Amino acid sequence: MKNLNLIFRTSASFFFIFVVLLFGFDWVFSNFILFEKEYSNQNKVQRLLTQEHPLEIPVFGSSKARSAFIPDSLGPTVFNYGMEMSNFDVMELLLEVELNKKKNTPIVIEFNHRTFVHKPEHTINIATFIPNLGDQRVRSFMQRYNRLEWKHELPGFRYFGSYFYYLRYYMKEHAGNRKIISKGGNFTDLIPKKDVFQNFVNSRVQKVNKMHELTRRVNDIRLTVSDEERHILKYLNEYLLYEEHTDRLALFDSLVSAHPERQFLVVYTPLHWSERLGIENFHEIEMLFSRWKKEHHNLTVYNYSDLDLPDVCFKNTTHLNLKGARAFSSVFARDAAHHFVPEN
Repeated sequence: MKNLNLIFRTSASFFFIFVVLLFGFDWVFSNFILFEKEYSNQNKVQRLLTQEHPLEIPVFGSSKARSAFIPDSLGPTVFNYGMEMSNFDVMELLLEVELNKKKNTPIVIEFNHRTFVHKPEHTINIATFIPNLGDQRVRSFMQRYNRLEWKHELPGFRYFGSYFYYLRYYMKEHAGNRKIISKGGNFTDLIPKKDVFQNFVNSRVQKVNKMHELTRRVNDIRLTVSDEERHILKYLNEYLLYEEHTDRLALFDSLVSAHPERQFLVVYTPLHWSERLGIENFHEIEMLFSRWKKEHHNLTVYNYSDLDLPDVCFKNTTHLNLKGARAFSSVFARDAAHHFVPEN
């Protein structure tokens, strides 16, 4: 009996110490690591949720936005909220928060052919929002799209699976890669070697050719196409082509219409020719832009998809490097200069 009591007390003591350490580590991690880097995604979300900045002009978008819009090149009050995989699934929340503020500054929205694809299980990065679950708007957003799990409610357990994602900001900072960080923007001061960049181009062109080949095979009734090949074709179509998602577009349209006091600057950042090659139904995007022009007096499209930039302006076939960001931002700043004049 005494041995059982000893075992029980020892086990209880170890469990208590484990829980204290777990909660303690969670507290330290939450208060001293998660929000230390201004350019981290979780910090950008917290900034938008908790700070007003009445003169701020936000830039919302994906990693394309993060690497293209140089805030200081556009205006003194511009902040870049771009983050990877952030299409309208994420911008829906960011816009709802921003549009509830008593402001009349313009909003810059980076557009690409996948902006309105609805895949919350892929686009809504749990690690970005777990640290901000204390805000009911974030909690409701996560519940709406079934991205909230029971473990995300438990201190000590909520970050499991996300630690590497958080720590990458520290690893990048000390890895020697030439990154320029400015007001949320993240710019690579590096021009890839020609052979490396050519591999990027070849990979994208091969995807386009594969899509053509599989499309031909599927449409040829004389040929047998495997389920795996059909799955690959489905992926390539979703990855390369523009697809109209009417319900998502309708929600965006309603936000624009409901806020005539705000100007929405929708910007298609420069495309490398190999990326443009794959968007074979680009005319559908142009039709969307034409519709917006007719329906929204407070929305302006700036289409730089065909801005002629050499390979040395790209980090890869999808993102600009610092040289490209400077070239693009200077052109956009010139064209939209009247939107970036601070109001007194």
